[in-house]
Parts: sequence; structure tokens; C-alpha cells
Amino acid sequence: MKRISTAILLSFLFATVLAQAQMPMPTPAPELKKLDYFVGTWSMDSDIKPGPMGPGGKTTDTAHYEWMEGGFFLTSHEPFGGAMGKGTEIVYLGYDSDKKTGTARNVNRHGRGRYLDLAV
Repeated sequence: MKRISTAILLSFLFATVLAQAQMPMPTPAPELKKLDYFVGTWSMDSDIKPGPMGPGGKTTDTAHYEWMEGGFFLTSHEPFGGAMGKGTEIVYLGYDSDKKTGTARNVNRHGRGRYLDLAV
């Protein structure tokens, strides 16, 4: 009985490995090449209006975008500073093939995150 169980398990593992070996690796959508425009370092100054999230005021941001391994997302860790304090925001720019639109995912030290659709 133990030999039969071992043989079944080994057969299952072999079939799983064989199936994975035959699946092609996914490739990034061609539309992602349009995001090459953002690769590099960007400096931004902005004026945030006062609101429920804080007093507002001038802020400065520096972003350095680079392609994540695999080429599916641009990534950036963006330090910022201004009236609401200093912190870092992490940004991922990508492409949603189902919606046929670019995407942006942002999260920062203030506990806020955004998911945006972008025209690409």
C-alpha cells in the first residue's frame, strides 16, 4: 500500500513539473513600451489645498522610475516633503490588458493608497 501511494505521488509530481515546463512565460503587453517616457528621475513641486486630510501647502517630490524585472511594471520609491511632513510613496505603473488602459498603484506613509486608470 505504501509503495502504491508513493508511486501515485511521484506520478502526480512528475505530471505537474511536465505541465509547467510546457507553459510559455508571459510577456509584457506591447502598450507598456509607451511608459518608457517616464523612465528616469523626475522632480515635482505642487501646492496642495487645505482639506480634511491636512493643512495643505507646498510639497516637493522626487521620483526615479525604472522597469521592474520582467518588464511588466515601472516602479518608483518617491521621497516627499512639505506641510504634511516627510515620507515616501511607492508607485507601480503598469497596463491592464482586460481594460486596455494603463494603471497606477500608489501607497504612502500616511496610510493612503490609490488605484488609478491611465490613458496610455
